[in-house]
Amino acid sequence: MTQPSDPHDKLFRALLDDPERARALLADHLPAGVVAELAETLPVPEDGTFVDERLRGSQSDRLFRVELARGGFAFIYTLLEHKSQPDPRTPIQVLSYMARIWDRYLGRCVRTPAAMPAIVPMVLYHGRAPWTVPTSMAGWLDAPAAIREEVADFGYVLRELGPIPDAELARHRAVRGVLMALKHARERGVPVELVVSLVEQTPDGS
Repeated sequence: MTQPSDPHDKLFRALLDDPERARALLADHLPAGVVAELAETLPVPEDGTFVDERLRGSQSDRLFRVELARGGFAFIYTLLEHKSQPDPRTPIQVLSYMARIWDRYLGRCVRTPAAMPAIVPMVLYHGRAPWTVPTSMAGWLDAPAAIREEVADFGYVLRELGPIPDAELARHRAVRGVLMALKHARERGVPVELVVSLVEQTPDGS
């Protein structure tokens, strides 16, 4: 008898193609705090896959849109890892898939929304070896705790130059001069005194 191609993928999709079964799986395997925030409505499967082409033989995925009990909606992204060994690249793969989901969502919006829907990723693994891979990018980083905490929420550091007094833009003279120039670049009628100040901030020969 001929073996079906991609049997794990077919079984996974057959399981989750039914919204009732999908809701049962999510209710049993998502954190209780997440489940408590979900409405009683059935999850809605989204079309398509976000798995890299080269990984299609070892990963399967399913994306659901779920309504939230307090209004709004979120996405639940389920990724099935069907390798016999855990893949150490999983944290960055999950992060890249999340970026693709958000990018596709933005592409379907008429205008850029003020807020983005949350994505809750869940990895299902059925390999032989125990899972030893970090469950977040922050946990995979070789960095001091203060740096890991700064990047753990996928945020970025924002420094808005406008409100910062010129003298406090930087301690290094050349850096301060350049930042001052950038800060005031869009101003009309820049005073001569400011131009002189910018020149004075820049070291000789810089």
